[in-house]
Amino acid sequence: MDTLPGCEILGSGYNVLNGYYADVKSCLSNLFNFGDDYQTVVVGSKSFSMPKPISYHSSIGTSVQSISGNSIQEYSSSLNSKTKVEGNFPFFSSSIEADIGEASANSLLNAFSKVQYRVDLYTLQLPPYHTEYLRTNAKKDIDTMSDLTVLFDTYGTHYLAGLIMGGTAVYTSVTDKTTYSSEYDLSIVAQMSYKSAPQHDWRRPRSRGSTFHDHADDWSASVINYIAFIDFLGELSLVGIWKLASTPERAQEILDFYPTYCEQKQKHYGSDGPMLRARIVPLLKRQFNDDGSGASKDLSVCIPDIGGGWYYLGQVAFPGGDARGNTLVVQEIYPGSGALVEVQKWEKLWDDTGSHKSKNFNLWRGLAFDPVDYVVLSDFFQGGVDNQDAPTKGEAAGIKDVSVSCVVPAKVGSMIWNDIGTHASNDASVWKILPPDQGAIDSSKIEPYYVAVGSHSQPNRPVRVLNRSKGPAVWALRAQTDKREHAREMKKVVETTENLFIRESMVTEVLVGRNDDVEGVGTFFGVSFFAPAVVLTTRTLMNGKIWVGRKSMSAGGAGESASQGLTENFCGQIIGTTGYEEAAAQGFVAGVNSTRYFYAAVQNIVCYFGQIMQIVVLLRWVETSD
Repeated sequence: MDTLPGCEILGSGYNVLNGYYADVKSCLSNLFNFGDDYQTVVVGSKSFSMPKPISYHSSIGTSVQSISGNSIQEYSSSLNSKTKVEGNFPFFSSSIEADIGEASANSLLNAFSKVQYRVDLYTLQLPPYHTEYLRTNAKKDIDTMSDLTVLFDTYGTHYLAGLIMGGTAVYTSVTDKTTYSSEYDLSIVAQMSYKSAPQHDWRRPRSRGSTFHDHADDWSASVINYIAFIDFLGELSLVGIWKLASTPERAQEILDFYPTYCEQKQKHYGSDGPMLRARIVPLLKRQFNDDGSGASKDLSVCIPDIGGGWYYLGQVAFPGGDARGNTLVVQEIYPGSGALVEVQKWEKLWDDTGSHKSKNFNLWRGLAFDPVDYVVLSDFFQGGVDNQDAPTKGEAAGIKDVSVSCVVPAKVGSMIWNDIGTHASNDASVWKILPPDQGAIDSSKIEPYYVAVGSHSQPNRPVRVLNRSKGPAVWALRAQTDKREHAREMKKVVETTENLFIRESMVTEVLVGRNDDVEGVGTFFGVSFFAPAVVLTTRTLMNGKIWVGRKSMSAGGAGESASQGLTENFCGQIIGTTGYEEAAAQGFVAGVNSTRYFYAAVQNIVCYFGQIMQIVVLLRWVETSD
């Protein structure tokens, strides 16, 4: 007699992060042994054997279920709503990629829905006191394994405690939010559309039998011959393996590591990383001005020259004069990701009706298809035009809405212009947008955007600027490379570069002149090299030591020698290399050394070269940093 399908996977570890949703392919090692005592169960007209400790319940029926989300994060959360796996991570990422596709999942422009036509036959559950059936090797590993990453890799973070068996057919859809318009929720639309979907659009990944689309009843009847794992049995279906630990202390230790493991292993989608590439360019073109408006103040709005897939985020306003200064142009790092979208329409803020001027002047606000998730960073001024119509496609060409995931809240600065003197029926004014104190693009290099309002009072609507979440130490390009291959290749490059001379020796000091200017470096063998500038790429092994018990020896990393002497020229804290306690100790030692020796005060530098380091040349104080 055949074993009842599902019994072989009940109690298995499960890959909830990067596995499939309710799929035998994501089951890992089985943690339990239910013995050789079997009973007979009948499903339909078929008989099966089943271990007696397992709970079986007949649950015959058909249903149509759907999940949806306006973002991949929302869709993932909806997918996890039944099991309620702990944590805010994108669980079941293989199902996301299989159902939707990685490219679609990475786009901010897409909404997602899935309809599941289900035939349920029965449910299986572990017995209430199932820990007594835990395999000896699994129990030992859960209680004693020191490397918790290996523990989770081997057994999964959770085990399968309940499941539904039967057959399923799945219909998935990806909707472009820029064109979607419906009075119904996405999940309702998905259920309405599944009946009209072409047969080839249906996936039956865990069932076989008759073709589905026009023969749903026949297909349902055939499921008994091809029983499959089709869904989880509620929020107790997936149980954290820490619940199997012998002591509360061990259970807490495993549970505490769980978020760290998920953070390391999770699949990233959409806005998890940088989405825009930005470039500073000059403002070359004065697009409009207020000449002829009669206003007491002068106003010009300027734009950059763009092309090659680059866009700008709005006009820049000046109190009169020609184009000057710089602005930003941007492009998507991953084309089609949805970080930038077209401006859908322009909402009028003001026009000079009533001024009786020969030409027209007006102010507009750009709106996206989704004003909640997308913004135009700057408003739009037209001056000296023949009508009061919205900006044409040609006039607004190159302006894009930007995702709010790429911006930070800003503040309104000083007034640039107002309409006093125009004799227009309504008031208007234009104000600078200033970045916040932290987290935004450096405003000293670019001219600010502006916000307009139909009054002479400071605007109170939200304003934003592009976000820059990292400091200058990590603005450089980064790549995953093979360390040794990269070293060999770069050695070849520098050795074959014309007019570049290479000298090898241990640098032990920085030579400083009478005026605290750097003059060069001194080496271990007494040879000095003089230069007006010195670049140090020291790694982190200056004065390195290896300790074994109370014995120590000077050493670097991976068989290298430690760099001696150079540390006595510097005080400060090496960042990103050791624990905070060790870094604090380094700071105290640096402070002591700075009072014993004083050579010179050189400007603090922040650099990114392989590792992050902040260096302060021997001062009588210690600098710390985040």
